[in-house]
Order: sequence, then structure tokens, then C-alpha cells
Amino acid sequence: AVEDCAKETSVGQPAPPRKDTGAGDKPAAAESSAGKPIRVIVCTLGLPPGGGKSSLFHGLLDQFAGNAAELADATFCFRSSDDFKGREPFEKALKRCIEAAPLRPSDARSPKGDPKPGAKVVAVGYDKNIPNMDGLQRLLAQLAPLAKSLDLRFVFVVPESIDHDKFWARVKARDPKTHIGLAIGPKLPEKKAYSVFKNNFFDSCEAFGPVATGAPGAVVTDSFTRELPKDTATNPLADLVKGIAASLAAGTAGAPFGEVQTWLDQNDTLLSGPEANGSSMRSAPEKANWCSADIDGHPKLHVTLVPPPASNESRSDPLRRAALNKLQSVAGRGVTIYASKYHVATRVETADGDNGDGPSKKRLRQNSQDFAPRHKRIAFWEVDRVEGLPDDLDLGKQFQILHITDRASMTRGVQAKNAAEIMAALRTQGLTAWKVESEAHPVTLDASISFYR
Repeated sequence: AVEDCAKETSVGQPAPPRKDTGAGDKPAAAESSAGKPIRVIVCTLGLPPGGGKSSLFHGLLDQFAGNAAELADATFCFRSSDDFKGREPFEKALKRCIEAAPLRPSDARSPKGDPKPGAKVVAVGYDKNIPNMDGLQRLLAQLAPLAKSLDLRFVFVVPESIDHDKFWARVKARDPKTHIGLAIGPKLPEKKAYSVFKNNFFDSCEAFGPVATGAPGAVVTDSFTRELPKDTATNPLADLVKGIAASLAAGTAGAPFGEVQTWLDQNDTLLSGPEANGSSMRSAPEKANWCSADIDGHPKLHVTLVPPPASNESRSDPLRRAALNKLQSVAGRGVTIYASKYHVATRVETADGDNGDGPSKKRLRQNSQDFAPRHKRIAFWEVDRVEGLPDDLDLGKQFQILHITDRASMTRGVQAKNAAEIMAALRTQGLTAWKVESEAHPVTLDASISFYR
């Protein structure tokens, strides 16, 4: 069974980089095959503040303005979340651009452009950080209703690499009087600004980047970190901007909404939740946020000992830090895992039901014309004990739910964290929407202590 659950898959693995072509994965005709108006959403994935996201969109706006005849078949504008107080006004403004709604008499022309009437392709820049899968999921949930009447496509601009020092230096150089986003000033001291930059964005982007390069419609580029000779006035984003603009005008840019949603669901299965090693970076023990016993010879299998902190949980929680500090004494050492039972959990997902996967995904289901009930499945081994850990180690509640998720068992849309939730319900005999079948399946496995951030 261990061999079966450790089958390697290409899902979530980095794809060979595609450099600055701007064309995405699959060229498409300028006329929509579905007979719907073409809309292309341009956004960045895994690019933290200071990376050059807004510069990219301003560059595209200037490219279309300066080459109107050459790019006549397409129009470009963008909207920035920094310009709006709250998510709702930003989403409404973005929606109006995508719908290419005509300006009302009371509307002022936007400095970030407005859709040009009669263009075959309307491209809209989404000037908001997407540091992880959750950010992309929110965007697709927001746009799902528009996919019924529009041929929605996506161009994802993904940095080949990100540079902590370079990007942070750019953030530090921002003038808080003129920059609405993350900027050091009287209301945001440098220490707090750096915490937002590092903990809210950079770390997540660093983990998300290798996976984002495999997204449909991805344009992988080194433009955001490219060094040019000091005596040149060339913009490092110039070639990237020209390539994207040309592919937009030719109608060859972007991946369809459905293809992106499928990719997102597949990767969300492997990368969501606190047990997704594939989206985490190995760390020195003293800098780690969480720790696991990784099964020798099976890189997709592990037992979480100290889980990552939840969004509302402090990384400096005394019990968490004490456990991580104690585990440092066995960093890299071998331990033995004893598991006794194998649990298989199933449930049926309906369009209107509360399936426990949050409002964004529920909105996607309700707005989908083709949604059919889905049968979800996840299986895991129940771990009785781990030999080789420090004798006085206190894992708190985690000790009661130690398990190994069988990733090969997971169906589309299931998250690894569901196994922990089901395990907790089994321990407390609490109510759960999952139907669980269990069987005795004793197994002994060798593992090594690893740390992640």
C-alpha cells in the first residue's frame, strides 16, 4: 500500500520555463471558437511587492498607446487594488473593464486606461498580488459568473526567480506620500513593513513560484531580476511587454478559464493545507515554522509533528516554539513510525451544499452550468507512535491526530488537511460529513526529521 500511495505525479511539479513569449500554452484564433467576446486577464503569480508588477502593467498600457495601429485588434487597461478602499469597489471596477462597459456620463477616464470600443480582444490587467493558490482561487471565484457569457482567458506572468534584497530595497525606496501600497512611513514603520513584505508575501511567493511556472498560460521570465549595463537606458521589462502585447493583439495569448480551473483543482489537492510539503521550503531548524517526520524513500509521505501556524496563530506561540526547539536535537535523525489502521473517507459534494471548502469554491459550484455531484475520497494511516523523538516532547493536540495521508487516494478538490480534520473527529467521535471506513493495516516505517518554513 505504501508503494501505491507514493506514485510520482507531474501535478504540482515545475514545468520547463517558457521565456518571455507572451503566448501562453495554446495559441487560439482571434475569433472565439465559442462565439463569445474574448477577454484576457493578465496577472502575475508569485511576484512579491517590489517585484515590478505595476511597472509591467504601466508598460503594457504605454505599449498599446504608442503602437495603436500595430495593436489595433486589441485593447488594454488595468485596475489596481491599491486605488480602492476595500475589495468590493476594486472588484466592481475590474468587472466593468472585463465587460467593456461603456463609460457613463459621470465617469472620468481612468489613468490606467479604459476598454476601446470595437476591439476583438479586450485585455485587462489584474494589479493585485497573488502569492499563493488561495489568491488565484479567489480570482477565479470572482470571475466565474462572467465565464458564462465571455470567452475568459488568462496570461500568468511568473518570475523565473525572486530576489529578496533587491525587491525589499525597492519597497524601502517608495515614497509613502505618492505610493498607496506597501511603503514605509509614519503609519507603517520599517519593522512592521518588513514583516508584511516577508511573512505575508515573499515567503509565500517563494514557495508558490516553482508550481506557478507550470500553470496554463504561464509566461516565465527573468525580466523582474535582470541586470542591465549601467550605461543603458533600456527597460528590463521592454521585451516582455512587447511579447505580451503582440500575442494579445494576435489573439494567441492565454489559457481558457476551464483549463485554468482544472489545473488549480489538481494542484490545490496536493498543495493546500498544512501538510503540503511540496509548497514549503526546507529550513534550518532554528528558523523553521513546522516540522515533520518524512518517510524514507517516499517524498510525498510524512507525519506532521508540529503543523504550520494557522493564519490567526502566532509563530511565537510558547507550545509551538518549545516543541520546535526540542525537536532541533533530533534534526535529520532517523525515527520509526508505527501505524495500525487505514481509514478511507468519502463524501458527495453538491452544488448548494455546505461542503466545508469555503465560500469561494461554493460560489464557483453555484455559478457553474455543468456542475454535477462529485464524489470525494481521501485515505490515511493512523499513527500510534513515533519512536526516536525526545522523551519530554510535548506536541499538544497534534499528538492525538498523528497520521500519514495517502496522497494517491485523494480525488480532485480534496485537501491534505482534510485528513487531519477527519482524524480529529474520529478521536473525539465528533460529527463529520465524511463517511469513514476503517481496517487494521499495521505498518512500520523509517523516517527522518525535517524542518520547513
